[in-house]
This record gives sequence, structure tokens and C-alpha cells, in this order.
Amino acid sequence: MRLELIFISLLFIFQNTSFAQKEKQNCTKTYFKNGKLSTIECMPESGWGGKAYAFNQKGDTIGQWSISRMHMIAGVHFTFHPNGGVHKADYSSHPDAGIQWYRSYTVFNEEGVRTDFWEMKDDDRVTFIQEPLEKPVKMEVPKPKEPVKQEVIACAIIYSSELWVDNRLNIPIKITWQSVSDSTNKGEVLVPKSKREMITYYILAEQYDEPLKGFRFKVSTVKGKELDNVKLSKPMIDESRLKEFKKGYVYMLEEK
Repeated sequence: MRLELIFISLLFIFQNTSFAQKEKQNCTKTYFKNGKLSTIECMPESGWGGKAYAFNQKGDTIGQWSISRMHMIAGVHFTFHPNGGVHKADYSSHPDAGIQWYRSYTVFNEEGVRTDFWEMKDDDRVTFIQEPLEKPVKMEVPKPKEPVKQEVIACAIIYSSELWVDNRLNIPIKITWQSVSDSTNKGEVLVPKSKREMITYYILAEQYDEPLKGFRFKVSTVKGKELDNVKLSKPMIDESRLKEFKKGYVYMLEEK
């Protein structure tokens, strides 16, 4: 609790105007299995100037990100280790109506130590170097070297197809998932009885697609017993966040 109060106090300091200091913060938190704070995301009611933090079990900050739903669309998606600590933080930002974009992911081990990092942004370029000109003939005025040519990579907008599961069984369940193309991209999510949770999301350039195509997953009880007598319905489509380049695919999990 003391760590959460410190975080909220720091978040208020980051706001520069008296209006921002009085603005209500909507916060989402996750916890380690021992009850300690793992992540916290706070967004002002205005939709901009938010912050997201990740912590290790000692309470140290291991990562922080700026998040927003106004002027710049920016957010971070966490996946977790079995102990509740952050495994991967997938961050992206895109200013409204602009050509700029940024994407990164950070991977942590169970102790909260960063083990991998990748990033890409709109102004990344590929440079082609000209071969040097031949040595000029004696008494001839040497030709000037041509400037180095640069080619700008065309930047595609990243679309996020979210995989949601609506638990229609009479028990809470655990869904364990893994990416088909990246074995390090995996995690597990607890879905309470009669509740709906986002499991993960499928990233493509310039298009949406059913997220089940990109992942393998199994359904089990909270204690780990795999359930074979269940099925997923055809997805219902949630298009409420298309301006953020996100679309939800909601699957009903029922008995066969």
C-alpha cells in the first residue's frame, strides 16, 4: 500500500498545472502471487498524461512508460510469469493523424531483470553506400563523389487483433497460450466464472485477422488439470476502439 501511495504522489508531481493536479486518476493494478504490487497503470480522466510502471518483488521500478488516449495513442500490454511478475512489456505509440509511430518490447526474467529489448520507429532508414569512383587520369579534374543515397522505409500502421474469452463454464479457468511464431511470447491468464478477460493480441500490419490463427492455447482448471470437453464459439466482434487501431474478437468458452 505504501508503494502505491508513493506512485500516485509521483504521478501528481509529473502534472504541471493545477487543473491536472486535481484531475481524477483511473488506475489499474496487478499483483505478485505473494500480494506485492507488480504493475500499475494510471490514466487521468482527460485521457492524456498517463503513466505505467512495473516493479520487482523488492518494490524497485524495473520499467516505466507514458500512456495516452488523447493527442497521442500510446499504451503498454503486459504478459506475466507464473509468480505474477512481468514477463514482457509490449509498448506502442502513434500520434493522432501523424506519420510518426514507435514500437518496442522489453523482456524480464522472474526476478525482474531485463533480458531482452527491441524497438523500431518511423524514421528508421536503410542506407545504400556508393562504390568509390575510379582514380582519375593524371591532369584530369577529378569528378566529385556523389552523395550517399538514403531510402526511407515506408511505415505501415500496426493493427492489434485482441483475443478475449468469455467464461461460460461453472468454474474459474486458466488459459495458457503461446505464439506460433515466437516461443518466448507466452503467458497464462485466469478467467473467473462468468467473466470476460483479454488473453493476448495478434499484431499485423495494415489489417486485422482472427487472433486464434497466431496462438496455441489450452484450457485448464486453476490447479492445472487440462479440460478437453470445452469449445470456443465463433467470435463476436468489438469495434469500439478502431480509432486506436484495435479490434476485439470475443470467444464464448462453453462445454461441448
